[in-house]
Amino acid sequence: MVIELTIENILLFMSVVGAVSAFVTTIVNWVGKIRKPEKDQNDMLKKHEDSIAKLNTDLESMAAKQKDDIEKVEARMTDNENETRLVMKGILALVDHSIDGNNTKQLKSIKTEYRDYLVSKK
Repeated sequence: MVIELTIENILLFMSVVGAVSAFVTTIVNWVGKIRKPEKDQNDMLKKHEDSIAKLNTDLESMAAKQKDDIEKVEARMTDNENETRLVMKGILALVDHSIDGNNTKQLKSIKTEYRDYLVSKK
């Protein structure tokens, strides 16, 4: 079979190529439109995952800071309890001394405890 190369055949061939090209372009556009909601959803999910990961990191950081703060508060409360015990011992020694005029040995002991405590606090 011999195909003649005429203007009509060339135009027919160009028309067929143009039609196929238009058909392929239309199909590609349809596929793109069909996939767009999925792509948008995937982008949105990725954005949410990133936000959640950042929030988790922030939460872990805040939890660690709170743990440190709680430890500091607990240490301070323990110090306050020790200071209160020491003051109460001193008041008890003063009360005993004011009642009977004795207990100078106990007062000297409390004085030494006060001095040791104050020196160790610096």
